[in-house]
Formats: sequence, structure tokens, C-alpha cells
Amino acid sequence: MSTPLKGNIRHDVAWWPFCLDRATVLNTRPDEPMPLDTKGLVTGLREHCGIAKPVIELAPQADYEWLASQGLVNAMGFVDPFGSDKIPPFVRGFNNPKYRKQVIEATIAEIDLHASFKWPNVISFVGYAVDPTDGGNPIKRSKAMTSCVTGLKQVAKHAEAKRVVICLEHLNSRDTTHPMRGHPGYQGDNLDFVAETVRRVGSPNMKVLFDCYHVQVMHGDVIRRLRALLAEGLVGHIHTAGCPGRGELGPSQELYYPAVMAALVEGRYAGYVGHEHIPVLPDKFVSIENSISICDV
Repeated sequence: MSTPLKGNIRHDVAWWPFCLDRATVLNTRPDEPMPLDTKGLVTGLREHCGIAKPVIELAPQADYEWLASQGLVNAMGFVDPFGSDKIPPFVRGFNNPKYRKQVIEATIAEIDLHASFKWPNVISFVGYAVDPTDGGNPIKRSKAMTSCVTGLKQVAKHAEAKRVVICLEHLNSRDTTHPMRGHPGYQGDNLDFVAETVRRVGSPNMKVLFDCYHVQVMHGDVIRRLRALLAEGLVGHIHTAGCPGRGELGPSQELYYPAVMAALVEGRYAGYVGHEHIPVLPDKFVSIENSISICDV
């Protein structure tokens, strides 16, 4: 970084926007060279951004041992119960009784892994009302919450014993332009639904993953909503991205992130802020540095 970080915001960088093959998976830059791997991302954050001990999140399990050997943190564990079937984890979540056992088992396994490294958080998802791979009748929203609470209570109890926090993510269902910009059919698209689910689980180790981009797309009123959840102690993790489009943060976007970050500082938020935007700038590390600079209040 060109200037030292202030230390009020704990920054991390999401793995997938910078390490997935964007030509075939993200379909945003067909001309871009091959994506980074975990070591390349960490090296670039050290050498190009000047961050001696970078924190990343949602890294592959295969890289956990290497990250730990470097004294680094994976701030959010990625739970992938159906990876062999190429099913994104946000499709089959805690809402679907048909798959809940697999989701619970995979989540507990990830909790155990993160606990072994003393890393803080593991992600969770509500799921889609209709699984696009096997169809069936839509899950009613009231039953979805009951199913989520039932399953999450089991994993939250385990998380308490392991001192790991489970973060339930709110995602938007409105953006249909790209599979990683919006998730039509996701039942956790209402922030109040997600927050109420977390309340009903009733565990200090069950929190909301507050993604500013998704909240803006679905609801707006980001800062007031954030302050209300902070006051309840329900926020476990933050994601950033520009809106619209999930690109870089900046003056062309709807969200003014310095004000959002100031609300976090005022609310004494002590968790991580994960930068999860899909970069369009030629240099990924300039993209990351810009986001961190904008959010460092």
C-alpha cells in the first residue's frame, strides 16, 4: 500500500474473484491470462500491495496447510458438500430437507478444519427454493426457515464447542446477468429473513454474513440496516463489491464505502471485511489495493 493502513478495518481478500478462470467460469475477461493460484495471490498481496501478512478467505482446502505454514489466516471457510456434482454450495442449503444431512456433515467437517488452525468463520447458505438440477415443488419460505433453523442449530452447537462462527449469507436474486452477480431462486434473498433465521438459532456462534453488494441490490438502505444488525450483535462478516455489476469499488458506483466502513467502526465491529469484487482492471493487485484504500477509514 502507498500509505500505511489505519488499523480500524481488518481487510481480507476473497479467493474466487482473483483465482477462478474468468474466461470459462466467470466469463468476464476472455482475453485475460490464466488466473492466480493461492500462492500467487498471497505473493502479489505481499509484493505489490505491501501487505506482509495478508488475510484471504474462501480458499480451497488443499491450500490450508500451506497458508498455516505461512502463519496466514483463511477468514471464511468454504463449504462445498456437492463439489463432485459441480453443484454450487448456495443452491442446496439448509432449507432443503433432502440434502440437509450432507450440508450439515460438510459444515461440521469445515468447522473442525478451521478450529484446528484457529481460524474464525465458516460460511453457510439458505439454498434455492427449487433445485435446478432435480426440480420438484418449490420449498415454501416458512418451511425453509424452519428447516434452516433445525439444521443450523446442530452445527451452531458444534461451532460453539470449537470456537468457530457460522455465517449465513444473504444473496440477491434480482441480478440475472451473470451467475456470480445474482442468484435467482435463492431463498435467503431477504435480509430480514436471514437475520430472523439467525435469531431463532439463538447461538453466539451464529451470525449474518452482510454482503453490502447483495443488500444494495435487494434492498438499499445499507447503512441503516447494517447499524441495526450491529446493534444486535448479529454481524459476523462483511463483503464488499461495487454496485451495480459487482466490479471495483469507486466513485462510479452506488455505494459510498467510506461511509459504510465508518458505520462499522462506530458500531465497534471487530470482524473481517472481505473484498469480493470481480476485477475488470488489467492489474488485479491494483484492483485490490484500490478497494482496500477506499475502505480503510
